[in-house]
Amino acid sequence: MGSQKNKQRILRILKYLYSFTDEQHPVTNQDLVAMFADEVTSGNRKTIKNDIEVLTEAGFDVITSKQYRNSYYMASRIFEVPEVKMLIDSVAASRFITKEKSDSLIGKLSKLVSKPQAETLVRHMYTANVLKPNNEQIYYAIDVITDAINAGRQIRFQYYDYLPTKEKILKNNGENYYLSPIAMVWDDNHYYVIGHSEKHPEPFIINFRIDRICHAEITEEPSILPEDGFSVEEYVNRQFRMNVGEAVEVILECKNERMRSVIDHFGEDVETWIADDEHFRVRVHVADSPTFYSWIFGFVGDIRIVGPEAVANKYQDMLMMGLQKETFAEYYYQMNQQLLEDINVAEDNPDENPFHIVGDNPLKQIKEVKDETKNADKSVFNQNDVKKAIRLLEQRKASIARYYDLLQSSTAVNIAEDLSFQKAFTAFYRLRRDKNWRAYYFNLFECMKNRKEDASFGEIQLRLFQKCGQIESSFSSKMLATINPDMPIWDSYVLKNLGLKLRGKNKEERFSMAVVLYDNICSWYRDFLKTDEAKEMIGMFDQAFPEYSNLTEIKKIDFIIWALR
Repeated sequence: MGSQKNKQRILRILKYLYSFTDEQHPVTNQDLVAMFADEVTSGNRKTIKNDIEVLTEAGFDVITSKQYRNSYYMASRIFEVPEVKMLIDSVAASRFITKEKSDSLIGKLSKLVSKPQAETLVRHMYTANVLKPNNEQIYYAIDVITDAINAGRQIRFQYYDYLPTKEKILKNNGENYYLSPIAMVWDDNHYYVIGHSEKHPEPFIINFRIDRICHAEITEEPSILPEDGFSVEEYVNRQFRMNVGEAVEVILECKNERMRSVIDHFGEDVETWIADDEHFRVRVHVADSPTFYSWIFGFVGDIRIVGPEAVANKYQDMLMMGLQKETFAEYYYQMNQQLLEDINVAEDNPDENPFHIVGDNPLKQIKEVKDETKNADKSVFNQNDVKKAIRLLEQRKASIARYYDLLQSSTAVNIAEDLSFQKAFTAFYRLRRDKNWRAYYFNLFECMKNRKEDASFGEIQLRLFQKCGQIESSFSSKMLATINPDMPIWDSYVLKNLGLKLRGKNKEERFSMAVVLYDNICSWYRDFLKTDEAKEMIGMFDQAFPEYSNLTEIKKIDFIIWALR
């Protein structure tokens, strides 16, 4: 019994020394004796001194201070105070870890030092406006991915995105993604899983943000290993901030003072050579992605792309489009503000014509467009006609399949460069334009896709108008509706069935009126989708084509209108 008590006493002393003492906060022999005074496990100066010697001989770094009274403290631990400080700061600053988990981890890390030291660490911790996620499934997903990698199994999961309302929505219409996980990587304050996916273009390697993964599970399917020679390190170095893009070799010309930035980003082994007295050049392999171009832009000319020419031209086009976007945004805002003011003035003073943007009598034109859309019967579709349209669609089911394939592949490929996608899109929408026009169209397509959140009909139409001098309302809407399937398509069948018409005496008038007309088409769809008739039509579509029930409601109505010609 006495031996058991001695063991308990030693463990109690060790725990106390580890938790409460350090060089600035020692504990005296007398204090330790007092700690055991009211307990069954007794202790006196001699036994405690002997216990300390046992701990020291066992390898614990307990220091005895020979002062008036012997005092003791734990001199070192597995982690030193500065190391724990860095870990705590990293957890607190991480945008990947939720606030609840951050607090829990910081509490656990604090136990690696003494309580007085922990209080100092937390008291001196400052993190400014750190945004934290709220997906508590992150840690479960990490666990699943880790187990899957170790077991050599595939995983399935769902992946979410955000609506403009900030509401979460499952991508791929909620269907499962399948992945053979290879590694997890921390990059630009986010955690990613890199893996092999058969649905991704060769070499079938893709990455996913782990904080956007939910309902992750290990499957029974064995993982598909990447080809020999695949290097996670090289992959990460190419993928700027884990944005997927085609791997390209790029030559950069940099001012001499930017060598540190190049080494910070590409490492000391990157190939460089002297260009002239003020510049050096560097050869790097990167992902051809918007994030790479934004990295270049951040140096304001100190780092330039000199080759290959196609990459340099693409960067120049993106800069021009960025400038035009701001110009357009300002123009479009001012145009709409002016239209509203002019309409109010004209309604109060019918004899005056204050307009200076959209023609001789734009108030009449705008009112006609608004009245036509407002008066467009929300019940224009005869039920028998809808049934005929469904039967026609059943005969032309391949068209729905072709559209579905276009929609799926548009998110997976580089539209500006993927000739297979371009050929399929051109055939499906009958894009009868010359080669140069199509090249510009698909380059614009890719740029708009990468700016999905703020892509607009007005901007796309303006870009095409500036390039070719023609109003391409239909092809503008088809690009937008592919990028965002919740937007309607403008074509002759839609205008005919809704009784609408583009008005204007010249190109400039028709351009302005097209923006107004498309906005009203969108309004018509929003109103119509609230009706019982729309719900019935959507139900008929889903019943006839259950495999495409995950298409958007607007797309289903689009197909029916197309078949009502």
